[in-house]
Amino acid sequence: MKQHSISMTKLMSKPLQHFLDLIVSTCPGDNKMVSPPRLCSAPIKFQYANFSNPRYNTTGTGSLKLQIINQRSDFSFALFSGGLLNPKLVAVSNKVAFENPNAPVYPRLALGKEWDEMTVTWTSGYGLKIAEPVVEWGVKGGERKLSPAGTLTFARNTMCGAPARTVGWRDPGYIHTAFLKELWPNAKYTYRVGHRLTNDAFVWSKEYEFKSSPFPGENSLQQVVIFGDMGKSVCTSDEKTNYKGTFNGTIHIVAGGAGAGLAEFSDLQPNWSLVRDYDYGFVKLTAVDYSNLLFEYKKSSDGSVHDSFKISRDYRDVLACAVDSCPATTLAS
Repeated sequence: MKQHSISMTKLMSKPLQHFLDLIVSTCPGDNKMVSPPRLCSAPIKFQYANFSNPRYNTTGTGSLKLQIINQRSDFSFALFSGGLLNPKLVAVSNKVAFENPNAPVYPRLALGKEWDEMTVTWTSGYGLKIAEPVVEWGVKGGERKLSPAGTLTFARNTMCGAPARTVGWRDPGYIHTAFLKELWPNAKYTYRVGHRLTNDAFVWSKEYEFKSSPFPGENSLQQVVIFGDMGKSVCTSDEKTNYKGTFNGTIHIVAGGAGAGLAEFSDLQPNWSLVRDYDYGFVKLTAVDYSNLLFEYKKSSDGSVHDSFKISRDYRDVLACAVDSCPATTLAS
């Protein structure tokens, strides 16, 4: 991570709105709940500067360290007095730019539809009109190959409304996904994502690596289970504490407390919303054995269990086969 010193230029006589106009354009209000300034793009973040510097009396200077990531735009920093309730602009920095704001970044992996398939998704500023997305990959130390990727994006007008269309909006760039197929099991692969420009030159990310999936049915350690918001709100299962067999519904869990102080729960509680806790907490998953997984939600304050349930599945459930059609053993037996 490179470090840069950023100078601040005093703007004591310029109001807050003028500074905002310098950085982002303003948008007409489409929601009466959104108050001015109506920004067309969301600010990145803020950091308090209310700590003391023992050398300030002699140097007259202070410093802050902020980490920035490639958002395909220039950055500027502003110093305010007056806190959040009565902000007054004191100074604004020079602009900070990335060497290549369109560069391919943030690759993430996901298992494909088949056991021998891996998907690679990344973000860039390159649309299909200026570059073709590709992945260069292969067995570590072996022959390399190129796989093309698909490209998607979304726009402000596809969002539901404010604040997603107003102060919460940021241009997502382009999202690319490639499929690496016919992988050998338990093998180490290296890859890098990139783009072939119209002049046939390539722009590459750094090289990454992953280990492919084991043989189907092989006894292997599962280290991490991650899922996101599936956008579902219809209850399809009446079970509450002990889930068995093949799944006929989705279990939704939101824990951690990020944003917990923004709004209280609604007085209306749908039947699929079983447990609510307006507090900081964390989730603990315990693999009791090869077929049983215990879920516990614990309070951060004292570690007490506020909610729990168990998921039980044997290999027949995983294979989604009937009793009379399942093999007597798996490949791992």
